[in-house]
Amino acid sequence: MITEQTMGQQMNTYYKHIFPYEQFFEWLSYKIDHQNASPADYPYISRREFSFEADFEGTMVYNRYNHFTQPMRMQNALVGATGDSAIRKIDIGAVFDTLPSKRDKCTAIEKELVIDIDMNDYDEVRTCCEGATICKEKCWKFLILACEILYRTLTEDFGFQHILWVYSGRRGIHLWICDEHVRRMPNNVRKGIIGYLSLNQFRDSSSVVIKKMKLANQHPAISKAVQICMSKFDQIIIQDQQSLIKPNVVEQIKNLMNINKDLDKFPSDMIKIIDRNLKSSEMLWRALQEGLVNHKQVIDQIVLMCLYPRLDANVSTTINHLLKAPFCVHPKTGKVCVPFTVSQAKHFNPDAVPTLNKLLNQLSEIDQSKKQPQTHGDIKQYPNLAEQTDLKEYIQIFEDFLDSYKKEGEKKNKLISKGVDISY
Repeated sequence: MITEQTMGQQMNTYYKHIFPYEQFFEWLSYKIDHQNASPADYPYISRREFSFEADFEGTMVYNRYNHFTQPMRMQNALVGATGDSAIRKIDIGAVFDTLPSKRDKCTAIEKELVIDIDMNDYDEVRTCCEGATICKEKCWKFLILACEILYRTLTEDFGFQHILWVYSGRRGIHLWICDEHVRRMPNNVRKGIIGYLSLNQFRDSSSVVIKKMKLANQHPAISKAVQICMSKFDQIIIQDQQSLIKPNVVEQIKNLMNINKDLDKFPSDMIKIIDRNLKSSEMLWRALQEGLVNHKQVIDQIVLMCLYPRLDANVSTTINHLLKAPFCVHPKTGKVCVPFTVSQAKHFNPDAVPTLNKLLNQLSEIDQSKKQPQTHGDIKQYPNLAEQTDLKEYIQIFEDFLDSYKKEGEKKNKLISKGVDISY
């Protein structure tokens, strides 16, 4: 069991023997992209910012602008000299034009486009859980649907290829879009992409306002999102959640009726119809479909309001925004932030991911002689034993992602060597 007294010791052991430094650095180095680059004053990876959240005698302190040239250097920074590690969380920042520094002027020039979706942003339509709580049986279906919609849009509409999907360790998912040209996008382009992806606008935790869309002549992206959402609407919203009769959802449906009341031949008694059919979500949904039979676009608005992914735009639109690194241990749950494949999202179980306690129990069964560090000058290198724990399958997913990126990079470099212009 994790307690404040034991957290430092447990995290120290995790950082010594389990955190996958080599794969982590392979990812963020993007070496395949720099094979033809001119020598720089500072290597690419050394210009990446890492931020640490540390616990010093009960006070959380944020230590920004850390940078490393080697995995071993990062390992030694995370491992405590006294057997305790104060580091509770690692955030990944941007790549700068020089070494990251608070004192010296430096400019963020690259970062993955990141997308953050939290389950608590669905609280106005979910009834099974609330806040930071999440369940596999019902809640996770919202996020499976979000994955399906975002994957289609990002790969088909934008042509992005290299997306790392990560469970946040508690209540949501993170997407890291790693394509080389995406990492170089300025803030205004990032804002444009997120604007394209965003339909739901939030005012507060219990109120959602749909962007006024001319759904009678739908953009293809909206049409496809409606199709995906509609296929799951009955299961998630009607059966699992009984969302439509939640008072705040009823209020928002009525707001949609008022917004659309000027449409040609729009039923004037829709508010009364809603009030007469509040015994169950099934009853209300049937009444809405019958009453709005000639106004499919309003039905579509209700479906999107309930199920379309909720994006935290602030995380995505600024190049130097920090986001929690994969393979961190969530301090509240003890779960590791592990990657998953979008194709297997429906089989992913957030309650079954490796926890710090379980990993350390597995580590304790490994012979002590295999845990001794090697000294390289002024740094120690501790053997990584993650492959002998339940983290192995998730590291394999990570490595498969890295292999795919490398293979695509090799193809690109081969074209460049032949003089083919592949600039975007």
